[in-house]
Amino acid sequence: LILLFSGLVKLDWEEKLCDTLTSNMQIMFIPSACSLMISYRTVLGHLASFILICVVSTLITWLVTAYTVVFVTKLQNKFQKKGQVR
Repeated sequence: LILLFSGLVKLDWEEKLCDTLTSNMQIMFIPSACSLMISYRTVLGHLASFILICVVSTLITWLVTAYTVVFVTKLQNKFQKKGQVR
């Protein structure tokens, strides 16, 4: 964020990188899915814990993402009022 505001990293560069990562996201999940298939019996024995961890980590991710969006939006509005961001 600091690099974007300072101009050291161009928004176009960041957009291209994000597009590349998003288009290849499925490939990144293949190793973890294969590992789960190999460890199926172990995971099945701890299914309740596994589900709880998945739910809690998902909620934490949502909350951190939401607060980050709120923070960045407030920061952008602050800079727009000063005329520093287009």
